Amino acid sequence: MMIENPMNRGSIADAFLANRAELLPPDVWGKFIVPQFFKRISIFQEAKSIRIQGGRGCGKTMFIRYFCHQTQFSNCRQRIPDNELSRIGLYWRPDTQFCGLMKETWLGERDAQLAFTHYATLVILEELASSIESIAHADFEGGKCDLTDLVLPAAVRLALGERVTKVAELREFAETERVLLELWVQNPDATRPTMIRFDRLLEQIGNHLSEQDARLKNVLFRIFVDEFENLQEIQRKLICDFVKHPGRRYCLNFAMRRHAVSQFYTSGGEQIVETHDVRTIDIERELGKKEREFTLLAAEMLLLKLHERGVDFTNTLFCPKKLVDPNHLEERTSDAYCNEILSHARAIFPSINPKAIAQTAFEDHALMNRLKSAIEKGLAKHKSKIPVASFLRSSVPEASIVAASVLNRNKPGPEEVLRELDVAERDDSKIGRFYKPGGWIENNLYGSLFYLYIGLPRRPNLLYSGFDRFCSLSSPNLRFFQELVHGALLLAFERKSIDSIPAEEGLIVSEEIQAEAAKQVSETLLLEIEHLGLKGSQLLQATRRLGRIFEVAHRRASQSEPEINHFSIDESDRVALSEEAKELLIQAKIWSVLYEEQDTKNKSNYDIAQTDIVPNPIFSPYFGISYRKKRKLTLSAAQVNTLMTGSGAQFEQILREFAAKWDVTESALTVNKGLFD
Repeated sequence: MMIENPMNRGSIADAFLANRAELLPPDVWGKFIVPQFFKRISIFQEAKSIRIQGGRGCGKTMFIRYFCHQTQFSNCRQRIPDNELSRIGLYWRPDTQFCGLMKETWLGERDAQLAFTHYATLVILEELASSIESIAHADFEGGKCDLTDLVLPAAVRLALGERVTKVAELREFAETERVLLELWVQNPDATRPTMIRFDRLLEQIGNHLSEQDARLKNVLFRIFVDEFENLQEIQRKLICDFVKHPGRRYCLNFAMRRHAVSQFYTSGGEQIVETHDVRTIDIERELGKKEREFTLLAAEMLLLKLHERGVDFTNTLFCPKKLVDPNHLEERTSDAYCNEILSHARAIFPSINPKAIAQTAFEDHALMNRLKSAIEKGLAKHKSKIPVASFLRSSVPEASIVAASVLNRNKPGPEEVLRELDVAERDDSKIGRFYKPGGWIENNLYGSLFYLYIGLPRRPNLLYSGFDRFCSLSSPNLRFFQELVHGALLLAFERKSIDSIPAEEGLIVSEEIQAEAAKQVSETLLLEIEHLGLKGSQLLQATRRLGRIFEVAHRRASQSEPEINHFSIDESDRVALSEEAKELLIQAKIWSVLYEEQDTKNKSNYDIAQTDIVPNPIFSPYFGISYRKKRKLTLSAAQVNTLMTGSGAQFEQILREFAAKWDVTESALTVNKGLFD
């Protein structure tokens, strides 16, 4: 079992390359870490159909693979509980190109639908045969369960043209019939194959299996259809038929990108109904519900992949075997366990707190020059003759940096800021305006630091470094987290194995390297937007424009509204959104370029339905903006229309209007110009 033999001592960075389920074998035992939200779902016992949804990279396919026979009856498992024989998972990811040929205009309405159901049946029969093989080789508590030589019931043999006698022969039959089907679909004038349906076959086979072994008495085939949204509309309707009307021995489940399909009609015109027909598991939403759950899962993944490359975690609470078993979920939620696992992750990816980052400004020539320039600008605004040096207090660096922002506001003025600095320097015990709860530092330090760094785009921004910040940038997407880890380890250690890293150095990635990796990964993932769906180019342009506006907001010297990084549209104004803008917003949500969240801070009574539209935090390092959801812009529908689909000149006009409002100079608008058009 791989997780018991951590001798794969290749590149530690490359351990994080295989971050897609498609790059892994069907058996993901030891690869899939059972998340804490398993305590909140009922897929283990219920026979009801499940809709699994979420954005790209959130782990939908891995989730499905965990419940399929290759993993549940894995050779890597020992003493598998007998009750797991009551649920046999079968995986099907439709061949989108082949399904595209089964069109009514090509085959005719009736034959197109029959061909698709026949195709589904052949895939399911092939998977069923594979599942019987998996069961035969599995180590069950109650002993072996080998049914490969089981003779199929007479009704099944008749339906299959008496060409198959035993269960083990189903695979060859299905493979042969798939070839014949593919030939006919491409050449419909050829001899039409005999079409079959899986529902009655599964009922017959399931009933027959239940009579062979007491452990199979309640056997249910759980069929998982992956990438449901890529099917044609009529094909989705046929799938929904089986969801709406499941059998006693089977149920159909499907996975899809969130927002990709909004209507779930059957071929008879009914819709499948939540709770009555199907239950939804939104993986992204579940992973994002509790910050600690995602952070812990990311830490466990980090340690597991490093363990596989030979990193030693013996004599710790980390145990790879427990990560894959739901029975250990409670143990993995204990404070002792969480604290230790997170401490290991934070030791590898250390962070610098904002106060310490502020101190670096007093030690870094470029940052200090930018800080002095901000103070000079604030003093000029008030026509003050107080020396710049009076506001530079190395004993309270965070107060000095925030003071530069406060000086650029209309109130309270340089004299008052100077008095408060004196108080802060004498005593930071929460009595002054800088350090008191809800005071200037609490509300403005992050924004003021982002302001300093955004003027130095080549300087790694330490606000992006640290394990917890990597989690904030990537949550709720584990694939993005792995990209950040891979990028940081590659920069730090190139392709070294753990044996090549000197013991005195240890497996520690510096904050500067982490920050540089975050920026590189952010840029790579941003450019990937162009290849998402049919509107990738427009999505990339809109994302760049939105990032440009937030970048300009971060260049606001006063930072009176710090960390602006998301927006909302008044519900009353949404009717003015163009159809093109609406479609692009939907596409952005489908591909997790943007998230739509309920506004929990809006206090107005007349706009209780307000929602926030939040760019994926992973793009923040590229633009040099905050990843924390703190403050937003309220945009009109007309502005959103321009952002989404307007011309370059129209967008530049909006950008100049925001710059004027925020007192950002024209020269700041030309920084990196061309990257965001």
